Amino acid sequence: LAVSPHGDLVALGGRGQVLLFHAGSLELVGVLPFPEGVVKTVRINRTGKLLLAGGGEAAKSGRVVIWDVATAARIGELGDEYDEVLAADLSPDQRLVALGGPAKVVRLLASDTGEVQSELRKHTDWITAVGFSPRGEWLATGDRAGNLFLWEPDGGQDRKSTRLNSSHANISY
Repeated sequence: LAVSPHGDLVALGGRGQVLLFHAGSLELVGVLPFPEGVVKTVRINRTGKLLLAGGGEAAKSGRVVIWDVATAARIGELGDEYDEVLAADLSPDQRLVALGGPAKVVRLLASDTGEVQSELRKHTDWITAVGFSPRGEWLATGDRAGNLFLWEPDGGQDRKSTRLNSSHANISY
């Protein structure tokens, strides 16, 4: 589930699709196909112009897709994971996509080419949350064991680590 920064659009992921609703009336205003499988994470970027969805099929494949919200055009398909994507985010400058899942590795991909820029390998359990800071200088990642890491997205240097009291991390800026 994601809400646009202006509060006018709600995106809800499901099996094979992302549903778009007008926030005020809850009227269905669009359906974005996600034939890659089940949508596990949905994000609307900070301008409200791009929508990112990640997911796939458990133990088979995972992918992140980016759409232009105004045209519903699919403008990017990233990642070629061997398992579903559980968490993903687009950097504020739209240059990087961070994704994570059961592989316990956070991958930073170039949003234009899909090329892997960095792999962050400090997690000990499934990655359930990733989020860029509002200006993009940090990437926070969390796993289901309660670990939280802060990274510098360029180069993937670990800046701070901690263990949360919760067994499930949920990151949002």
